[in-house]
Amino acid sequence: MSKQITVFLFFLLILVACASESAEPAPTPTKAWYEGGTLHSSTVAEWLDSDDDNHLATAGDWVTVTVKPDTIAETKRISEHLVDCVDESAEVAPQSMKVNELGVSCLILMGYLD
Repeated sequence: MSKQITVFLFFLLILVACASESAEPAPTPTKAWYEGGTLHSSTVAEWLDSDDDNHLATAGDWVTVTVKPDTIAETKRISEHLVDCVDESAEVAPQSMKVNELGVSCLILMGYLD
């Protein structure tokens, strides 16, 4: 009887080992371009230290609330232009300035706000 238990445990061990080797890692879910913006009331210094995805998502939030485009494609297009403007402005703006002030200024200069 102990030989049967040993054989059973041996096959169980092989089964577990094979299952763990062949298991594929779960795919990492990707965020949509407009998800994850955290810079809404950050400083210029924080903007400059953050990544492009965060810039675009934050700009998307600003555009959605202020400009209210008709489509997601239009929102993204305007947001990309807004990021370019804020990035350029942030290079010469005071580090302690709120980046949302740059965002509003850029939207005005771009003709989206009065």
